[in-house]
Amino acid sequence: MRIRQGWSGDAERLLQLDGSFESQWAWQMEEAAPARMATSFRQVRLPRPLRVEYPTEARELLGRLRREDYLLIAEEEDQARGYLLMEAQEWRRTGWVHLLAVDRPYRRRGTGKALVEAAASLGQEKGLWRLVLELQTNNYPAICFCQQVGFRFCGFSSQYYANNDIALFFTRSLRYEPPLRPSRP
Repeated sequence: MRIRQGWSGDAERLLQLDGSFESQWAWQMEEAAPARMATSFRQVRLPRPLRVEYPTEARELLGRLRREDYLLIAEEEDQARGYLLMEAQEWRRTGWVHLLAVDRPYRRRGTGKALVEAAASLGQEKGLWRLVLELQTNNYPAICFCQQVGFRFCGFSSQYYANNDIALFFTRSLRYEPPLRPSRP
């Protein structure tokens, strides 16, 4: 498999990949009493499996690649297997991953990991400090994948998507950060 830089002309071909997912689990948000300002998430089993088509905004995002965007395409035998679209927000030193999709028949074969590692290498070359991506609470397979490739949960937005679904944000450091040590009095 090879990872190559893509361009807007690849968009139509990439949109043919099956980026849908199926999940029997989701992250459910729980808020404490209003005076406490505490929110937590817990993993819950859905009453029935949920199938979600890949977001329709993929067409819009791929169609308007900007100067600071990087489209990475995973190919095998000249066939696209997956892609990642990242915006380099240099002023934040952050690579914002807007899209990450692997064609359904090629999942669990290292394609997603290869795309994330290529984005991390590119981010380091550009002087970025972190990668950030957002996921829907019901995309449990992607939540597990992100945690497996070094992302950590870092926040949420309760009305991020057009359908008012909650967005979960995950981050991965691109530079060495020593472990925090407790301060001594």
